[in-house]
Amino acid sequence: MDQPIRSLLKCSAILKHRPPIMCRFKNVMSPRRNEFTTKVKAQAFRNCNGYCQNCGIKLTVGNVEYDHDTPDGLGGEAKISNCRVLCRNCHSKKTHFVDRPKMAKADRVRKKAFGIKRSSWQSKWKKKINGEVVKRD
Repeated sequence: MDQPIRSLLKCSAILKHRPPIMCRFKNVMSPRRNEFTTKVKAQAFRNCNGYCQNCGIKLTVGNVEYDHDTPDGLGGEAKISNCRVLCRNCHSKKTHFVDRPKMAKADRVRKKAFGIKRSSWQSKWKKKINGEVVKRD
């Protein structure tokens, strides 16, 4: 993840009334997430009949989450065709084990295409002149 974006995610003072998110303390901008509208959420809930679209358990109040089938970070739109109604457990598993790895890979591919790579000093290992690899102090 780019350093300005990482800084923005750590900063909690976000102005939500502007189209792109702007941090008060850092001069950084990030694109706004595409959240589902209330209308899309209601339609998706009616379509699933109150059951998780992954595991099939009955959804209760506080256990309902709306997920982008194609992640927002990979260009998924906030439309009914891209909305899935999941229980909290299924949504967490999908986010951590499916969506995040896909987005991380897309970020690595993008950086490689632009010739961006990690500096060697960011590694906790270093190579001495004689070829020996040792841990940094």
